[in-house]
Amino acid sequence: MSLSVAVLISEGRHPVSGNPRPADEDARALEMALCLPAAQITVLHAGDAASPALRGYLGMGVAIVSVLPTAPFHDPLEPLAKALSDAWPDLIFTGTRAENGEGSGFLPYAIAARLGRPVLSNICKLTVRGDRVDAVQALPRGQRRGLRAPLPAVIAVGKAAPSPRQSAYAKARRGQITIDESCAIASPPPTWTAAPARAQIKRLKGIDPNASAEERLAAATAMAGGKSEMLSGLSHDEAADKLLQYWAERGVLPRAVQDILVQSERSIP
Repeated sequence: MSLSVAVLISEGRHPVSGNPRPADEDARALEMALCLPAAQITVLHAGDAASPALRGYLGMGVAIVSVLPTAPFHDPLEPLAKALSDAWPDLIFTGTRAENGEGSGFLPYAIAARLGRPVLSNICKLTVRGDRVDAVQALPRGQRRGLRAPLPAVIAVGKAAPSPRQSAYAKARRGQITIDESCAIASPPPTWTAAPARAQIKRLKGIDPNASAEERLAAATAMAGGKSEMLSGLSHDEAADKLLQYWAERGVLPRAVQDILVQSERSIP
């Protein structure tokens, strides 16, 4: 049984140099698609055909990368949805989120909603069985969960998936990058609203909920053996000053509250 597969790729950025490269999760998605038996793979990129990152995907063994021209900072949803609705593949692979740009991670869900398909997120392993797909979803702290969905479906691949194969220079040079103008959709540029960032309230230090049992025990022992102060016989104002001093030392009080207290002649370090 032949399986039609579309893989959506994007331009990534190297975390140190900032140079263009294949996005890590998109490359893992392509690796997962390449491992499917009897799969006819189409690779789509909504963006600039001159991006040097596309050659990295070709080096993984893909013969052609089809580019849907999209202006910088424009939403790639419309051209991708049109191309996918015309081709109607059995499986659509994407990364969970992009490395460059907004990277909200919303694109797989938007495409699934537009095409009326189920979406499986943060997938690390996948098997196609007849008219359904069995997948393994990666959860926090190394946990795994089995998922099942009927075909066609959208698969968002996460960082727990197998690493992509090495990109070969010869394959990257032999591969072709084609431009598909038929799915080009003119969309207005996005409008941005700038606003000052709000300061985050700091929480009191405690035991990390994701820590191991040994780390929890060590943290509890350290906390039990820490310095403490017993306060008794204080007036209401003195007790309030002590509490405010404790919170201010740990950065819990918002800056606006500290300013008000300073103006009211309360002493806060």
